[in-house]
Parts: sequence; structure tokens; C-alpha cells
Amino acid sequence: MGCVAASETLSIIEEDSIQAHANSLGKHLGTKLNWLTERFPSLCLAVRGKGLMWGIELDEALAASIYETMKDRKILVGLGGQKKNVLRVMPPMALQVADVDHFVEVLDEVMAEIQQKQKIERLVV
Repeated sequence: MGCVAASETLSIIEEDSIQAHANSLGKHLGTKLNWLTERFPSLCLAVRGKGLMWGIELDEALAASIYETMKDRKILVGLGGQKKNVLRVMPPMALQVADVDHFVEVLDEVMAEIQQKQKIERLVV
């Protein structure tokens, strides 16, 4: 019974081109995340990933704040790495381009807010 279910699942993945969709979406996501590293070089130190599994290495002092703010905005990501400064992005394969764009839009807003707050704090000190 288990083999039949597994076989049917693999057939659906192939027939619906789910893997190709995930690869294409992953490239789109990677392009968008790399754009964020260019936009916020002091916050985003590196982006690594393949397919729909990505990690954004963040400034250690601000990683938790970015993670919590994303969570407050109803965007669930992980926080990992030895220093707990890697935002882990692992969306479901059913994701669409509009979902990726929305995610990056929210992350962009969060990073802009945190960067602005950081600039203000430097001026105050």
C-alpha cells in the first residue's frame, strides 16, 4: 500500500511539473534575495541557497529583531546558524511568484525600518 501511494505521489509531481516549478521559483527567489543584499549590505551579509531552500546571513546584532518582526507580520521563517544569525527560508513547493514577491516586499520593509532605527540610534548616541 505504501509503495502505491509513493508511486502516485511521484507521478503527480512529474505530471504537474512541480519540481520544475520549484526550480524556477527558487531562481526567482534567489534573484530577489540577492537584490536585498545589494540594498542592505550592512544587514544582509550573504545569501546562499538552491531551489526553495535559502539562508540569509544577517548582522548578528539585528538578526533576532528581523526574525521577530517578520513573525509579527505573519511571515514564518527560521533562524539558524551557529550564531543564530541566518534567516532560513524554506517555503512549500505550492508557492507562487506573487507569494515570493510578497515575502521579499515584507522583508524589504522590515529591513528598511530596522536600518532607519539603527541610523537614528547612532545619531542619538
